[in-house]
Amino acid sequence: MITGGRKYFLQYKDTKNVEYEIDIFDKNFTGDSTLVGGYAVIEYGSVNTNLDTIRGKGMTLYLEASLEINFEDLYSEVENTFRVFVYRNGIGIFSGYVKPDGLFQDFVNEKWEISLDCVDNLGVLENLAFVDNNGFPYAGKLSAMQIIANCLKRTENIFNINTSINISYEGFEANDFVDPLVNVFLSTSRFIKNDDQTIMDCAEVLESILSLFNAVISQNTSTLNNSEWFIYRPNEIYNNSLIKFRRYEFENNLTRLQGYNEVDLAFNLGSHINNKYPHHANGNQRIGIKGSVSAYRINYKYGFENGLLNNPDFSHVGLAYDFYSVNNSTYIITDPNTNVGLKMQTSKTPVLTLTSQAIPLLEGNLISINVKASGNLNNRILLNVKLGIYSLNSFGEWVNGGISGLNILPRSVTYTADALPINGDLIIEIYSPKPRFNDDELGVMTIEKLDVFNLSDANTTNLKGEFHTVQRLSKPSSIAKNTVEIYNGDNTNIIYDGAIYKNDKLTTTSKWFRRDKSESLTILQIAAEDFLRASQLPSKVFSGNVYGYIPYLSLIDIDGVDGKFMPIEYSFDTKNNLTTLKSLELFGSEIVDDIDYKLTFDFGNTVKPTIL
Repeated sequence: MITGGRKYFLQYKDTKNVEYEIDIFDKNFTGDSTLVGGYAVIEYGSVNTNLDTIRGKGMTLYLEASLEINFEDLYSEVENTFRVFVYRNGIGIFSGYVKPDGLFQDFVNEKWEISLDCVDNLGVLENLAFVDNNGFPYAGKLSAMQIIANCLKRTENIFNINTSINISYEGFEANDFVDPLVNVFLSTSRFIKNDDQTIMDCAEVLESILSLFNAVISQNTSTLNNSEWFIYRPNEIYNNSLIKFRRYEFENNLTRLQGYNEVDLAFNLGSHINNKYPHHANGNQRIGIKGSVSAYRINYKYGFENGLLNNPDFSHVGLAYDFYSVNNSTYIITDPNTNVGLKMQTSKTPVLTLTSQAIPLLEGNLISINVKASGNLNNRILLNVKLGIYSLNSFGEWVNGGISGLNILPRSVTYTADALPINGDLIIEIYSPKPRFNDDELGVMTIEKLDVFNLSDANTTNLKGEFHTVQRLSKPSSIAKNTVEIYNGDNTNIIYDGAIYKNDKLTTTSKWFRRDKSESLTILQIAAEDFLRASQLPSKVFSGNVYGYIPYLSLIDIDGVDGKFMPIEYSFDTKNNLTTLKSLELFGSEIVDDIDYKLTFDFGNTVKPTIL
């Protein structure tokens, strides 16, 4: 969506008579736009491998300034005030924002050239927390697609999103109109760091989701001639360059599937000698060799262990609390500044306020109740933990009959219960706070966290995560990649908030398969093996200038050079029609009977794999 008015625009032709137009919009501008001189150089951030996930796009905009037009008005203390669009023969090839600190100018001459840095804001995501439009942390489970879209919204480039990921969990199969990203769900509480306070930034969240599938995101031009987000798996492109992207548009802050967008990514690069266009230029082509990779490791960090209560932080909309029934709302305080926590006013006599859903447990189970509360130091919140005719007291004993209850102080506390005396449904009743003594003043208390853990299942107390390690049995090289850390993966026994859920939002995933492959593997084994497939042989690195425009999202074959290549460094000078390119050879063939996979557990030490 474009807000404001077009303040400046550029129009020019390159050396092949291709027309360019650059529009600069100001959110606060009204009036007639001004034609100015200049041109643009478009760039993508440099990466090391074909599977590096986030590919930010930028641009240096060169403008012809003078004493009459010095462009000082393009400086703003507020980011994203000035939006820039670049069109090549009417086709959008860049959309982004002017960086406030990207202005350079000459103070000596009467006419001079200034340069402005422009970005698509993918790189800015590392400074932006994963929060909603109101600055609140997300709560509950969201689909992978919702999480990706919510990260991308923070760039303020509200593009359509095109996806091509074809890895499915067992019991579900993707097709042209059914997207795995829409059909897997993740707990947003996983994106809180280990201090239980700091929210992860959007780059961390986005990279973790994409790394599950070895997917890449970049801004590219769609078949509708617009700049849009594209999410794709280079391993899939290697085997078939004709890709059907599922295409989503934003509608009321949600993404809606529009159909698919078929794109042929094959691109042939020739030489001037054989009359190809685009072709090599300036005689600076070089071929280097990058060694193959023999070992690779993914470290899946579990995060916090999920308990038995499906809404431990009391996420809510108004007085609607997932997993709880509201018995009496008299003393509940709804705070417009937050959508988590149960905030209550103290009353002289405790009133039953919320009741949890029933949790079935077995005789002999050992449980703990973890509570974090804040508020008036002289107030207490009464919890009644019930199991049939029994209630839990503050000594961890199950008392037959009546309400024994736990008196919750404004602090973090864990109660460990004796073994359950019977099979039954566990229910938690939450009462409004009461003063410690009758003459104590009334105040406000908030339950920030409440969860129940079944200790009978928790036989891995110090477990921090998993290592998924793959090695080539034939040991083709001595290169082992550094361990990559991600925050989500399959869980089958103990449930952590990094678990991946199926589309019922209840069942966790365990096995996956790639389209047209007969396999049953964890998603992280597929991801790790994909990396070895993509770098299974020494890779050629082809660099140099190209006369002509090459789309960044391309699978390139080069006349006279064996192999398929994808760009890892990219710069396009729109005025001189010159692309400066470094491309890395991509592999995608199956490696039959030559990958050793090991699953080991992480007890706190992350190490780089070594080749045996």
